[in-house]
Amino acid sequence: MPHWCSLEMCKYEKAQGAMTLLRNERQERLAALHAHGEELLQRYRSAIATKAIAEPLRNTLAGIERERTPLVEALAELERAHADLPQPGDPERVVISEMIDRLSTATGEQRSLVGRLRHGDEEWLAELEPVLQMGWSPGETDLLEQLARHLRRAHKTLAAAA
Repeated sequence: MPHWCSLEMCKYEKAQGAMTLLRNERQERLAALHAHGEELLQRYRSAIATKAIAEPLRNTLAGIERERTPLVEALAELERAHADLPQPGDPERVVISEMIDRLSTATGEQRSLVGRLRHGDEEWLAELEPVLQMGWSPGETDLLEQLARHLRRAHKTLAAAA
């Protein structure tokens, strides 16, 4: 058996702080949560860069993006703390979503864009809620609860902007 398959080598690498090859449920959920957040951040940034949206909506989206960025970065750090390497979201899904978002704004349907972003945030919150119940440390729980509060505020803010 090659050395990279041996149990002793895996124990050694784990003791040295190496990233694991197999994820447990906690790591898997955290990775999915982080990737989803990266995808949504990219969509917000793309929408902000779109010239076709009104300035008040652009400012609203920029405020949400500014508040969300450090939370997503903290999720990446949490992922690293659990011996996993953070991955970006699915680039193909982001491109497709961005194209639909741009088509919405190009046709003057800012409400459609806001609705799509709200829906993405709702899905992310639904993904977050069971993760919150997984028994994290107090600091980790605080981060996840901050993210949940942010998503609820963003949902209300977008509802008012629609």
